[in-house]
Amino acid sequence: MNKLFKMVTVLFFASLVGPSGLAKSMDGTGSEEISSSALVESVQEETQVGPTVLGFNSWKDRQIVEAQNRVVRLSNKIVLERKRIGSASGNNKVSDELKQSELELDVLRENLQFARDLTLEDYVANYLTNFEESDKKLAGLLEKLTKEEMLEIVRSYLKLRRSKEVGFQPRLTGVPPVENKNPSL
Repeated sequence: MNKLFKMVTVLFFASLVGPSGLAKSMDGTGSEEISSSALVESVQEETQVGPTVLGFNSWKDRQIVEAQNRVVRLSNKIVLERKRIGSASGNNKVSDELKQSELELDVLRENLQFARDLTLEDYVANYLTNFEESDKKLAGLLEKLTKEEMLEIVRSYLKLRRSKEVGFQPRLTGVPPVENKNPSL
């Protein structure tokens, strides 16, 4: 559970019980009392800075959960549509909506499988690149990572960069590279 979610949850309960009823620390140990005003300041600071950079596993888990939620929501919608079809037989519009929803569900299931198959390279290419300009957020991420995770991220970054420089050109085996005889080209 991320820090911002914990703070918002505690703030919500603090509003219900009042500042005197809030006696549990953010780490769950109950060792120190947190005033609701300090909590509000902490939440404001966290939201002003923005969300922290997620580690690979947290990011992947979030992608999977979001994809699962979309599948479940549409599955529930389909169940309701089927019940309506049963009560309103002969309604072609409803059956067309059902067919469209079932097609969408197939796409969402593929997206869920895609989320389950996400790699560290996907993480670097699709997520970390959003934080290129945020040194503070990236520094926070580096504090959380193990040496092995950092090594894998650097490898993925280098591979991504190399693929962009080369431009996804297929590599032919057994064919010598073509030399440019005209250097002005």
